[in-house]
Amino acid sequence: MNFKTISIIKFPVETVWHTMLHHLPDIAKDVDDLESITEVERTVPSPGIIKVISVWKAKPKIPEMLMNMLNRICLNGQIPLPEG
Repeated sequence: MNFKTISIIKFPVETVWHTMLHHLPDIAKDVDDLESITEVERTVPSPGIIKVISVWKAKPKIPEMLMNMLNRICLNGQIPLPEG
């Protein structure tokens, strides 16, 4: 599943890139609907290029009424329960 997000960040580009490249997992603890960001792979395919693959785990805020309905649907076997 692929997502695309556009954000306007009012910081110098160098600071943003450094943070995204080296401190992305630290950001998750300050974002309400993120449980974690885990770096699973970091490679240097060629000089000056760093490839980082991260897994983002969401912690969405779902109203209790909707969550109860989703749990009933999952328990009835209509939708598999998520792991974790």
